[in-house]
Amino acid sequence: MRRWNDIVRVTKERWFRVGMGLCVCLLMSGWGGWGASNAMAQASSAPPLKFFELRGLFRFRGDINHNMALGVGPRQEVNGAGYRRPKYFNFPYPYPVSSYPLFNSSLINGDNYERTMASANMRLRLHANFNISENAKIFTTFDVLDNLVLGSTPRGNTGILQDPFTPLVGLSTTQLPPSNGVNAFMDSVRVRHLWAQVTTPFGLLRVGRMPSHWGLGILANKGMDMTSENPRQVNTDSDYGDTVDRVMFITRVLGHIIIPFVDIVSSGPTYTAQNELALSQAFDPSIRDDGRQFGLAIAKVIRPYTKMMDQLDDGRNVFNYGLYFIVRQQELTSECDPNSTCKSEELGTAINNFGRDPSFINLEKRGALLFIPDVWLQVLISSIPDVQLRIELEAVAIAGSIDRAPNQKGMDIFQWGGALEFEARLLNSQLWLGLNFGIASGDRDFFSRWGFNADTDGSKNSSGNCRAGTDADGTCRGAINNFTFDPDYQIDMILWREMYGTFTNAWYTKAHITYNIGNPWEKEDGLGFRLAAIYSQALDEAATLGKALPLGLEFNLSFRFANAADNYFLDFSYGILIPLPGLAYAAYTDSEARTGRTELQALQGTAHRFWVRLGLRF
Repeated sequence: MRRWNDIVRVTKERWFRVGMGLCVCLLMSGWGGWGASNAMAQASSAPPLKFFELRGLFRFRGDINHNMALGVGPRQEVNGAGYRRPKYFNFPYPYPVSSYPLFNSSLINGDNYERTMASANMRLRLHANFNISENAKIFTTFDVLDNLVLGSTPRGNTGILQDPFTPLVGLSTTQLPPSNGVNAFMDSVRVRHLWAQVTTPFGLLRVGRMPSHWGLGILANKGMDMTSENPRQVNTDSDYGDTVDRVMFITRVLGHIIIPFVDIVSSGPTYTAQNELALSQAFDPSIRDDGRQFGLAIAKVIRPYTKMMDQLDDGRNVFNYGLYFIVRQQELTSECDPNSTCKSEELGTAINNFGRDPSFINLEKRGALLFIPDVWLQVLISSIPDVQLRIELEAVAIAGSIDRAPNQKGMDIFQWGGALEFEARLLNSQLWLGLNFGIASGDRDFFSRWGFNADTDGSKNSSGNCRAGTDADGTCRGAINNFTFDPDYQIDMILWREMYGTFTNAWYTKAHITYNIGNPWEKEDGLGFRLAAIYSQALDEAATLGKALPLGLEFNLSFRFANAADNYFLDFSYGILIPLPGLAYAAYTDSEARTGRTELQALQGTAHRFWVRLGLRF
């Protein structure tokens, strides 16, 4: 324990010094592509600066999902050797409410329960820039009615408030604005990002809450962003998007972009003086419970994007690459898990303790230290007549340990994953052929990336030995080995997008073909269709429902029409998933050794999904 504390302390001090020293060296170096003289020289020929710029996307989405639970009966209770399935548990996707017998038994006729769900939602995402000058800017992103389900806030359904004029929602004559804690879980308008950028003679300084993205986006993915020059990075169908509280500096050294940065991952509870009634400036009462990460990105990439496109149009090839490295650490924590580590008298301060007096905050040992390297490579080939090729790779690993997890055990962490994309554009970019591959490490537990209390990788094996080693006191350590792709790196329509929610413990291969009249996928006029076939297979069968490796074969078909003059697009997509044995319910004949496989319920049919997407850009 003491040795690990020393490692954490020394590592934290060294990385802080290295990070600060690097920032100072970069500032003193004088290297950079954003010199004040250059900015002044460009100002004379540049158009007048607009103080306010606004861009955005209105998105409407309609979905019909059928048999997404793959026929696994929501009423069935199964008992098997070393395995028992809870009566009302279902996976990987829920049935409609009317299919569950706990409160709706009168609606169920034998096994003919409902299997189809339909829904529609919308969002307006806005990117607003305040250009104070050529060298000082403020950027914001906010969402209006973020993924609001149509029909979800009728008059009469106001949560804690009763509307006396609408006793039944079926008699509602209007929709009410969403209000967190009243009739919804979020407010009508949410601010996602706010950061400032200052151009110095040595580079760019950015400070605030900002989107985070790297490479293909399997580790850090900004999601839907209408500001990117690269049309491949404008994901109009994303739901998430990574946001960080970051201080970063961007400069150029010997033709490479150098970006040191510091992220405040978690500050823990904040404090405001009691006699000021939480109206003044709040403070972080302890730095020892902060989660921080120190990072450095080094990349060779042509900027701006239009310059790279000009080079490709001239028949010259492009080779971009980069290294993204993070050290994350947390010494103590103010988190408290009521199921395992909290004492009864601690619950009051562990839950909703923001703004409380520091003397009522309970700190516990965490001792977390993670190292995260990520490599990105991109090759763009245009020297072959009438052919454009793109080969892009991202590979990442997460290694480290937690001295005291919520289950009071030490945890060893080693996760890895990678994605490879190959695309060839032929016939003046009318025909696109692609082949993708992805892999993510797994472990023995079903989708338990951070399932501390359910982790069996660190339990004893059939011989009574600890699988992941022991702490100094002889306690078995845990192990977290399954890497999860960022959910905004989208692979398919059904299996990973909806059933699992993200990609983990598997490998997949995806072949796709796109034919365009114009280029509707990249902000241009046209009509196009895309067909994709995805095969997925688990790495560890112990973590699958069916205790088998093959998971599924999925086909996706999409049509898109885009009108660039009026800035709108329309998508129609259909997906079908053919489940394989890994998605059937099964149990082990030997639950301790996790060997043998007993089929408990066969797969029933395929899963289908149909969607429509309407987007208006401005």
